[in-house]
Amino acid sequence: MSNKPIQRLKDEPRGVWHETRNNLVTSKYGRGGRNVLVQPYVEQVYDRLRRDLYDKGYTDMDMFSLVSGFRTKEEQDALFQRAVQKYGSEANARKWVAKVSPHNTGAAIDVYLGYSLDSANVNKIFDTPQYRDFASYAYHNYKMAPYEAEPWHWECGEACRENIEQRIAQENQPKVIVASNTPTNQYPIPQQNQQVQMLTESQKTPTSTSKPPKQQIPKQQIPKPQTPKNEISTTTAVAIGVGSLVVVSGIVLFATKSRKKKAYKKSKR
Repeated sequence: MSNKPIQRLKDEPRGVWHETRNNLVTSKYGRGGRNVLVQPYVEQVYDRLRRDLYDKGYTDMDMFSLVSGFRTKEEQDALFQRAVQKYGSEANARKWVAKVSPHNTGAAIDVYLGYSLDSANVNKIFDTPQYRDFASYAYHNYKMAPYEAEPWHWECGEACRENIEQRIAQENQPKVIVASNTPTNQYPIPQQNQQVQMLTESQKTPTSTSKPPKQQIPKQQIPKPQTPKNEISTTTAVAIGVGSLVVVSGIVLFATKSRKKKAYKKSKR
């Protein structure tokens, strides 16, 4: 793989930077306990960037630790004067140290990549896998801007700041937890600063896997047996039989009495 450094982002030209002391925070990634001050959004970027690199296998926390962050104008002037003495002229010194630096804003950092931050180690650093991995994550994922003369120098400009603000906004989006009969202690625990919206059972959106409601089938009614019109039921037949017997008995009784009366009259004669 070529050791050519990643080019600077188009919207990150180098220019005049003004000293900014407002809202600086101490980074937890200072190398060897150094007090490295950075802008809060730079620390937010580095929190996520370092976590990504840790997940990739860089578990040694000394690697990618911060050597430098915010510098005062006096500190920057002193560095530049030392560079002039080392490289022989201001023109040569400017290749490595700026008179007015983005470090004066707290938005620039110098990262330890396995070698000391010296011009003699530039090509060595460019050839290392840790530089390629760091540059890939920092440049592509977090829009940090590199300085092509120094592989350890990275800046969080406007594009980088907008990127981290969008990431944080997405992370803070409220998560919806659907209420159910599950005991309270088994609910997912939301992260800090996340709002949780609870839905009741009646507000749940039905899914295609839900079972349709059971249809109630009416019980079949058993019809009462009906007697055909041309047929006489047993009860009716019995009633007719009894009535006929009574009539016949009455006729017989009447006939018997009539004969007795006639016989009586004959005997009187």
